[in-house]
Amino acid sequence: MRFEDDVTVIKAPNGWGKSGILKSLYESFGAEPHSVDHFWKDAKIASAVDFTIDDAAYTIVRFLGQYGVFDSERRLLLRTSSVSDGLAPFLARLTDFGLRMADRKEKVVIPPPAYIFAPYYIDQDKSWTTSWQPFLKIYLPNSTRTLIEYHSGIKPNEYYALMAKRELLIAQSKGAEDQASALTSALHHILAQGDELPVHLRLNDFIAETTSLVAKSQELVAAQGRFRSKLSELVEIRALWDAQLAVTAAALAETDAAFRGAVAHPRDVECPTCGAHYENDISARFHIAADSGALLTVVREAEAEIAELDRKIELQNVDIEAIRSAHEKVQSLLSFRRDDASLEDILRSEGRQQAANALRTQIDQLKKTIGDIALQTKSVARDLRALIDAKRTQMIKDHFRSQLTEAAGRLDVRVPSLLTMNKTSYARGSEGPRGIVAYFYSFLRTVRSYGSSVFCPIVIDAPNQQGQDAEHLPEILSYLLSQRPDGAQLILGVENVFEVHAEPRSFRNVGVKKRQLLSENEFKEVADLMRPLLSQLVDALD
Repeated sequence: MRFEDDVTVIKAPNGWGKSGILKSLYESFGAEPHSVDHFWKDAKIASAVDFTIDDAAYTIVRFLGQYGVFDSERRLLLRTSSVSDGLAPFLARLTDFGLRMADRKEKVVIPPPAYIFAPYYIDQDKSWTTSWQPFLKIYLPNSTRTLIEYHSGIKPNEYYALMAKRELLIAQSKGAEDQASALTSALHHILAQGDELPVHLRLNDFIAETTSLVAKSQELVAAQGRFRSKLSELVEIRALWDAQLAVTAAALAETDAAFRGAVAHPRDVECPTCGAHYENDISARFHIAADSGALLTVVREAEAEIAELDRKIELQNVDIEAIRSAHEKVQSLLSFRRDDASLEDILRSEGRQQAANALRTQIDQLKKTIGDIALQTKSVARDLRALIDAKRTQMIKDHFRSQLTEAAGRLDVRVPSLLTMNKTSYARGSEGPRGIVAYFYSFLRTVRSYGSSVFCPIVIDAPNQQGQDAEHLPEILSYLLSQRPDGAQLILGVENVFEVHAEPRSFRNVGVKKRQLLSENEFKEVADLMRPLLSQLVDALD
């Protein structure tokens, strides 16, 4: 059967094989449709589809679980029995299908061919009731959202190419970091072996090592000075708090004595010196008590500050001791006399030094590699952010909404004011299939304008769903034929053609009788076309 470049209408009563042809088209490409008749499966059908991409001709063959792709000269380009590992990557390259997804094990994979064709097929058995499920194996996590984002162009091929590049850079960075960590551990192991001090046979090595040790010694002396300065500062602060605590404690003692005296004296107190009388009332006593409470608060604060300072001083002393120990070790290395070394010491130290230098060189190279990868990763991250531009995303969504609003008006579909690509069902009953058509074509028009992979043929099976009346069914068919995206190839399967207004060349009658699609009269002609292709599949098995 030849399909026209623009419109082909396949006509057959129910049970004559119309859906069998449409399903076989996709089966040939490794996309498994719903509800394939078991009699058809048992017959072990062989199928071949000629197709073109950018004027390059190919033929794909499916037979007994094997897939073969041939060029225009019928030369075998691919033979595989694996859809996921063989056919999917080949078709992805051929159709410029850049989508990559994570499976349930978080492994990034090329989705099966069903993901290439998902927006282009309205299947008779599932698509009119369930969106984005025209094939059996739409199984990867978040498939609907990912398919919408990819095919609409919100996340085009460039996005997934950058994602793959970023994943590769992350993997390379982790590999380099693991290698650097292993080499660093090996270096520490070499340097930690034995108690002997290093011996250098070459003057340059001795100079380099000495220079390094002197620099390290200077660093430790400077660090020791900083820590001692900080320690001195802490000790001074503690002394001030000690002094404040002593003064406050003395004041508190005097205040307590005054309070006890006030309690012991009568209400009227005579001054023994001048004879004046003073009232020893409750308010005066409370005033003395309040002063005592304030001083007690100061005492508690001083004690807390002194305890915290003691803790910091202790930590500072620990750090100073560690620096002192490291400095002594460096000094011992600097004071080492080469004349004290035996030949065995020299040879052992030289070998260890050469190994350490080699490891240092590799570690430095890996650190540079890790730094370069980090810069590349940041660049890729910037490119990803620029690619998922909010204005561009909004432009694509606005384009879809405008297309859907227009389609809904033509097909008598009521849609809510808030339209989104993720909502694919807008009505029930007979209005439901019209809503599916409106969504389907609106999305495909968006794909045509913004998508980044090959635009595939559109296949629609049995649009007469949910009892469309004499007014709405012609509207659906007319809309499908006249409003298809620019340059799109449409294959439409219907039961009756009296409602379809298309050119006579577009119509194809299929089936010999009910439950018999294939014709014995055409067997020889088809077999002559198929045998050379099938023989190459068999030869490729050797």
